Amino acid sequence: MIPLTTERLRLRAFAPGDLEFVRRLHANPDLVRFIPSATTPDEATARRRLGRFMSLVDHPVQGFSLIELRDGGGGGGRTAPGTAVGLVLVKPIPSSDGAEASVLEIGWRQVAEHCGHGYVTEAARAVLDAVHAAGVEQVVAVTDPENLASQRVAERIGMERLGLSRDFYGARLVLFRSFDAGRGAGWLPAGWELLDVGEYAFPGPSRDRLVAAVLAGGKRTTTALLAEYEAGSELLPAPGRRELVVDSAGTPVCVTEDVAVDVIRLGEVTLEHAVAEGEGHTDLVGWRTAHERFWTGPDYRGWFTVRGTEPPDVDDDTLVVCTRFEVVARRPGREGGR
Repeated sequence: MIPLTTERLRLRAFAPGDLEFVRRLHANPDLVRFIPSATTPDEATARRRLGRFMSLVDHPVQGFSLIELRDGGGGGGRTAPGTAVGLVLVKPIPSSDGAEASVLEIGWRQVAEHCGHGYVTEAARAVLDAVHAAGVEQVVAVTDPENLASQRVAERIGMERLGLSRDFYGARLVLFRSFDAGRGAGWLPAGWELLDVGEYAFPGPSRDRLVAAVLAGGKRTTTALLAEYEAGSELLPAPGRRELVVDSAGTPVCVTEDVAVDVIRLGEVTLEHAVAEGEGHTDLVGWRTAHERFWTGPDYRGWFTVRGTEPPDVDDDTLVVCTRFEVVARRPGREGGR
């Protein structure tokens, strides 16, 4: 997601402490009326939503931005600075025919008590401008035909009304579009904005060291716990899948394509795979020790906890996803990790 500041608002990433806000946000009766699937009846559901909202934090354009007030506002200024009032989302929109997503959508949700102050319009306009500035040419929005308030937001942020459509979500919706072909995305391939983000470790020295190894050609494999995909409700990688690899600053540095994927027991990982991870390990003992340190560390275990899932035990029988990949595009000037 793209952190932003406007005249009245701050748009930031969701954090573990935002659970109660997620519940308040989804208690808005208008939201539930127009998007019944947004019903959030209990804490477990709220935790799953929060995990989803946190999942795209490192993507350069996709993401869920929490809208909070900078200096207070609404109600004659009685709302405290830092109050969370809504969200703006940018993500691939599912096609009605089940085909792979071909365009990003922008959407918004607002806490009921903070409606009527223009917060969502102000935030959505800033996000849409930032996404176009990043080089994304086309963004769409869809609303229920009876959701006139949401339609007014789309129009106020400059989107073109295209009329009724059944192209998305398997439903009859009002379709809006924003198009800006003048900025371009430089070295990035067509459709880059729809790619999943490739994240190695957590932001910081470890991630930047691994990204440098990818760019230098020393890293061509990676290993993840199967439980991570299950907790995040993510599809498993498959040959041909591409990822947009980012560094600790969230800057895209290359695009990788998976060439082989195997789900095996941790005890079955081969020395060849371990060496190809490019982390300097020459035997399985060192590779295993380093990976177990990461998988049992507080950051990794906390990732599961936020999503309402128990962190997995790690032993020989733990299932892991072993992926081999190649670099198919890279940012100019980043050859060899420089």
